[in-house]
Amino acid sequence: MRVLLVDPDPAVRAAAREALAALGDDTVFDEADRLDRSVEALARGPDLVLVEPLLPDGSGLDLLRAAESRDPAPPVLVLTDLDRDIDRFWALRLGAHAFLRKPIDAAVLLDRARKALEGAPRLTPERVCPPRGNGV
Repeated sequence: MRVLLVDPDPAVRAAAREALAALGDDTVFDEADRLDRSVEALARGPDLVLVEPLLPDGSGLDLLRAAESRDPAPPVLVLTDLDRDIDRFWALRLGAHAFLRKPIDAAVLLDRARKALEGAPRLTPERVCPPRGNGV
C-alpha cells in the first residue's frame, strides 16, 4: 500500500504517518510539502492521497483534480485548517472522499482512510453543505 501525504508542515505529515501506519506493515509513505513535488509523487501511483489545499506553490485542489484523472483514481482525503462551507463544497465537488479538520484526530483519519480504501461512497457536497434559504 502506498500513501501520499501532502502538507507543508512536517509535524502534520508525521502525525498522519503515525495514524495511518495501522493500515499495515506494508504501507509505504511518500511525502511532499509543495504542489510540484506532490504531482511528481502522484506519478508513482499511490493507493491513497492525503492533501492540504493551502500549499506554498499552489492549491492542493489541483492535486485532487490530477488524482481524479488517473485510472484508477486513488481516494483523496483533504486535511486542513479551513472550515468554511465553500471550502468543503469544492473539495467534495472535485472528488475528495472526506474533508477533515486539523489537528489530526488519529482515529477519525484512520477510519476515513479505511472506508475510502474499501470503496465506501464519497460524501457529496449537497449532503455536507445543503443549500440555504432559497437555494441560491
